Amino acid sequence: MGRLSEAIEREFGFPVQVEFSPKAVSVTTTQQEVLKGNPDRLSFVMFNLGAQIAYVHFNQYVGPGLGFYLDKNGGFIALNYKEDGELVGLPWHVVGAGSTTIYVAAIEGA
Repeated sequence: MGRLSEAIEREFGFPVQVEFSPKAVSVTTTQQEVLKGNPDRLSFVMFNLGAQIAYVHFNQYVGPGLGFYLDKNGGFIALNYKEDGELVGLPWHVVGAGSTTIYVAAIEGA
């Protein structure tokens, strides 16, 4: 165990781990779940890598005016349990204004 892992475990009182290998998700104009609900999730980040805008939300009703706006070519959202509470562990959905790619990474308690 490295010093970073030791410091994190001291702070939380338990180890943490990457929830899944960071992934690129192809997004279209049809809503899809990009993160399943996970009560052990501590944080996540999503980046819009594509040339179309995207919207993300913690329920399936997502789109213009109904979600967080991820601008094209680098728009992002990052949530953590300290600032965002239970929202971090909810399922998250995404929809694009056209075809785009969202990069997703998440951390959870082990």
